[in-house]
Amino acid sequence: MVQTALAVTAHLETDLHRSAGLTPFEFHLLAVLGCQGPDLPMSAAAHYVDSSLSRLSHVVRRLEERGWVTRRTSPEDARVSLVTVTPVGMERLENARGPYRRITREVFLDAFTAEELEQYTRLTLRLLAGLREGHWLLNEERWPQEAREEVAVDGSVGDSSGGPGGASESDD
Repeated sequence: MVQTALAVTAHLETDLHRSAGLTPFEFHLLAVLGCQGPDLPMSAAAHYVDSSLSRLSHVVRRLEERGWVTRRTSPEDARVSLVTVTPVGMERLENARGPYRRITREVFLDAFTAEELEQYTRLTLRLLAGLREGHWLLNEERWPQEAREEVAVDGSVGDSSGGPGGASESDD
């Protein structure tokens, strides 16, 4: 199981880096920011990308340096940092969506029958529930349909084209 996860991650890393200069984690973060709209609190972004605030802060700093996101202090609460994807960041995200969807199709959609994919999805979500009780993806109605389509874990929780998946710790 570990070897399969590492192989999928390596394939995804290679194609996303080549197509858009993004790691899978950066791709996932930009997709979340694109779906959530401007000024997402960093704590909420960390929640949606399943990251610590420390890790997210380092990644956001790198993306800020590239001009792909902006970060500012909330006018309502100086303790809260708000992050927004920029038009340049959205362009990067768009450049990476095609390769991401192709990989999702090759690895998951083309490899399984519809019944197998449904079973895989159920099992994957069960594993996620055991690892991250109350994870937002387990309650997909919390997000509008468009966001669920963009942030699907395995290409079947949203639309069939998939969206950015989870990231491993080595993705930043």
